Amino acid sequence: MFRRVVLALGPPPAQDLPTDQRLARVREGETDPHLEALYFQFGRYLLISSSRPGNLPANLQGLWNEHLEAPWDSDYHININLQMNYWPAEVTNLSECHLPFFDFIEGVARRGRETARATYSCGGFTAHHTTDAWHSTAPHGQVVWGMWPMAGGWCAQHFMEHYRYTGDRAFLEQRAYPLLKDAALFYLDWLTEDPASGRLVSGPSTSPENTFFVPGGQRVSLSMGCAMDQEIIWDTFTNFLEAAKGLGIDDDFTKRVAGALDRLEGFASLHGADFYGLSRNTRRIRLRREAWQAPASLAFGDDTLVPMCAGETISWRVDAAEA
Repeated sequence: MFRRVVLALGPPPAQDLPTDQRLARVREGETDPHLEALYFQFGRYLLISSSRPGNLPANLQGLWNEHLEAPWDSDYHININLQMNYWPAEVTNLSECHLPFFDFIEGVARRGRETARATYSCGGFTAHHTTDAWHSTAPHGQVVWGMWPMAGGWCAQHFMEHYRYTGDRAFLEQRAYPLLKDAALFYLDWLTEDPASGRLVSGPSTSPENTFFVPGGQRVSLSMGCAMDQEIIWDTFTNFLEAAKGLGIDDDFTKRVAGALDRLEGFASLHGADFYGLSRNTRRIRLRREAWQAPASLAFGDDTLVPMCAGETISWRVDAAEA
């Protein structure tokens, strides 16, 4: 597995130095492309070591948790952390390391159908910011991170990526398509019409782990039509329709998804005064995970954001929010 990918960025340093000394030199301004390639392979090593078929997927600490009561319970944060663990799986030729993720998310989906029905009276499945070995899916914790039922679609994206890299039609038909359909069904029931625009928006939910001021100075976290929500829903609908087309499925449900996709409040408006992804007339006060926006937009296939770096995105969002 390890030998499948070679990344050559430059020769090793002339001196045979240990890694800690090479890192110290880089901190002092030296360049070491060979160390960067080594770091890339170290990332592959972590996934190879922590995620093999038949086991649980890689959690927040991987195999190296030294605590009886670990930070964040050594669980699975599915508002970015678990997805990040598996971003290298397909692109670095470690597809079989992705399999524990798929097994796990299918378990999450089974519990998430109960949560969708009991909590929101919606079909399909949902999951919130965190889960565990028992596939918990209910919202919990503070609203600023807990009220975010978007994890299902973001996790479902990985199923489609696996199909794109492997061409495994049986996987598409038996695993990817059913999961994407359930994720799409939840969003169809969850979306509501924006009375101002007549288009479909998500909410109420949060821009993950972010808080805001509204007129009058009150600090809030809930909003309608958060950009990240809209991107995940757009991506889920798009992936579902791609999977359906690949399987030759054209039925009432695909038409319903296509219709909702056409009505989804999209990136044209989000790139204007509402790009910051929150209700109008709000002012952002917390940057803690604002840099998610650019990576998320890239991950969700929004071509209009590809040239933008995270710093530029943050700057623009500040300007828009304070305008």
